[in-house]
Amino acid sequence: MTPEAVDVAAHTAIDVDYHALIAGGVDWVASDTPDQAVGGLVSLSGDGLSANILTGIASGDVNVVLRQWTMLPEPELDVEPWEDIAQIIIPSWPGGRFTVAGGMGQNSIALTLTAGPVAVRVSALGRDVNFDGGGPGPDEAPYEYYIIDVAPRRDDRQKVFRTTSETSKRYGA
Repeated sequence: MTPEAVDVAAHTAIDVDYHALIAGGVDWVASDTPDQAVGGLVSLSGDGLSANILTGIASGDVNVVLRQWTMLPEPELDVEPWEDIAQIIIPSWPGGRFTVAGGMGQNSIALTLTAGPVAVRVSALGRDVNFDGGGPGPDEAPYEYYIIDVAPRRDDRQKVFRTTSETSKRYGA
């Protein structure tokens, strides 16, 4: 079976807070244990219904694209620019809007996913640019980039494909 893109949410700047993007359901429960993040990048929330994505900046805008697939394609590690790539499984997605938003829920993008286990793969670039600082100024473009790929789960494994940023090491990779 060949992976096919099903839907793509608009590329947008999302305002993060507390070093976090949250991808999943409406009743978000942020993780307070970044040392448990797979690849120093993404962890399952306490309620098991969302992925907590750790950013380099403490607050400010980051670039995000959300893509839905029939199955996740293997990353082309030799040509992709991403510094960190990791994947987790949301074991029991209830179905409905799968939303990506900042820690406070502002500026979101969403796709509709059917119920069942969901693989969430996060690719990140630029998390070392201003670690623990603020985001870009009002006239500057965001410098952290994230692609969040989601698809029905094909296995139970969380995976780390690449960890090259200092930020991933700070978060326990």
